[in-house]
Amino acid sequence: MTAVTDVRDLLTPIDGMDLVATLNLTDEQSQDMESTIALVTEVLADNPIGHGSDRTTELSDTVAISIFYGTAKTETAPTLESAIFDALESAGWYQTYTSGHTLDPASGQYAITKQFTKTKERF
Repeated sequence: MTAVTDVRDLLTPIDGMDLVATLNLTDEQSQDMESTIALVTEVLADNPIGHGSDRTTELSDTVAISIFYGTAKTETAPTLESAIFDALESAGWYQTYTSGHTLDPASGQYAITKQFTKTKERF
């Protein structure tokens, strides 16, 4: 499995998450303001980070998770983001970046992007 599909599988069962998409959103999904949707994309794959005896010994994968909150939802952003953090941390991922929240003035949709990284042994 790839990092993107691994993270998708971790996010799908989280309460309050209506859809977890990978790589891109369809036109219909991008127009859906009612559902809370997470888009998981690959930032870095198999990035060499650990070295020993003139060999790369560790690799890291980084994914970005863009969360678009449904305008009709009652869950709070901190509750959902905490559940995402806990699910990923339990699976060995750690948060490396988070943007500020944005609010689209036209649609009223709230959004945020977070990045998570996981280290794995090469051999």
